Amino acid sequence: MKMGKILRSPVLLFVLFVLGILVGILQPPFIGVLEVFGDIFLTLLELCMLPIIATMMTISIHNVLKAKVGGRFLCRATVTSIIITAAVFGITVAVSWLMRTSIFQQKDFQLAASKLLIEGEAGINSMIREISSYIRPESPETVTISEMILNIFPDNIIRALSQSNVLQVVFFSIILGISTVTLPPKKEELVMDLCEAVNHIFMEIFDFIMIFLAPAIFCIISVQISALGMDILLSLVWLLLMTIAICLLICAVSMIVMCLVTKTCIPDHLKAMGKPLYMAFATGDAIPTIPYLTDNLHVHHGINRTVSNTILPISISLFNYDGVILLALSFIGAASIYDVSLQPGTVAAAFLITFLLSTSYSDIMTSSYLIVLLLEPFGLPAEAMVAMLIPLNPVLDAVFTATKVYPVCVTAAIMSKHMDEAQQ
Repeated sequence: MKMGKILRSPVLLFVLFVLGILVGILQPPFIGVLEVFGDIFLTLLELCMLPIIATMMTISIHNVLKAKVGGRFLCRATVTSIIITAAVFGITVAVSWLMRTSIFQQKDFQLAASKLLIEGEAGINSMIREISSYIRPESPETVTISEMILNIFPDNIIRALSQSNVLQVVFFSIILGISTVTLPPKKEELVMDLCEAVNHIFMEIFDFIMIFLAPAIFCIISVQISALGMDILLSLVWLLLMTIAICLLICAVSMIVMCLVTKTCIPDHLKAMGKPLYMAFATGDAIPTIPYLTDNLHVHHGINRTVSNTILPISISLFNYDGVILLALSFIGAASIYDVSLQPGTVAAAFLITFLLSTSYSDIMTSSYLIVLLLEPFGLPAEAMVAMLIPLNPVLDAVFTATKVYPVCVTAAIMSKHMDEAQQ
């Protein structure tokens, strides 16, 4: 019990986080062992998360429909999320545009991009050729809009769970939650009791796994920094710092909005967000933050648990704010590198395409073809931005994921206020 308390200490978490960065820079020979332990931790988290999300969503959709605010609630949540997406896109575009002459149009930056393209760092040249093949009609691997939509609908829920397909699990949970309302009272109560029992079991397993969060963060951060390499980090440091500044600004604006909406002081807000942000940054996944966010937002912000249990999984699955940041940054970066002037209509079209493409975003490495899809309609080459962003994937993916948590929480805060007003 005492050891568990020590392992959960925020001080230990911070110390091991810093040590992980230092070990990653030094690149010791035992880095492979750390990678194994980090992967074990992430695998155990995946074991718990989808059952927790499925049961949370089912219970929450059932409760929302029972409160007779279901249709209006989901419509408002969608509109709110789209407005927040536009705000995230706008902040990224504004900061990137203001900094274009200091970063994208600097000779050092363009030389670094050329070097990466010529030398094929991490196989970037071959990767770009492979990425380009995604958008050619003759390619058998072309990803169409209809296929993206069809991917939401599960043909086998067991397969969706085994493949960790969050969108399909969320869709199934929504349908299950809606269906429970149509059951006779006794069967309805039985199904809800079963969902609550399964949720409780996996939450207990999750709490046990999270005892080892601090050492896991040490392992994961060490591997991420080691994979990046100091030579690449130094050549791209200004791009990295600007991107981090954009993410911090988005987090700061979100924090202010949340505190105003929920009438919460900043110290209480930081208590609510501290551990979830650490988790999102270290694991590169926003899904494991949901249980902590649900509890912390209720305790420190007074946000309705039913709202959190409904909004958080849907928003994290459907509204990829991290993808919006990446695509907006790539759009302005490419336009700046090739000295293309941008009109308001062009930026509006870019937002529309970004919003649609971001639904397919997972991380920088596997979603680089989205940059090509975004830039091609505007006649902008994607190679330079892909070459610059891929080497930064280990750090930026963690930063983007942590940032994604904030807009999601803003949606939950706004919708909780709406629900409280509707019930009064």
